[in-house]
Amino acid sequence: MADPVEDLSPEAESLLEGFRKLPSEEQRRFAYRVLRLAEAPDLSPEWRHELTRRVASVKDGTAVMLDGEAVVQKLRAKYRRQ
Repeated sequence: MADPVEDLSPEAESLLEGFRKLPSEEQRRFAYRVLRLAEAPDLSPEWRHELTRRVASVKDGTAVMLDGEAVVQKLRAKYRRQ
């Protein structure tokens, strides 16, 4: 059976070679980002679209930011009345 750590595609070997040439601090940041990508959950196309839409609205300045404290206060008041 092939060792998944040792048997890499030529593309992966090329990335690894480039990684080895980076300064140690950049290697650390790169490795952290790769680990985050590997741990990212698989999202449905609908969720991916929604997240993309929300990020775009933040970037283009059309996102509406809510005051978290105000939202909590409104919810508390709502549920106290019920």
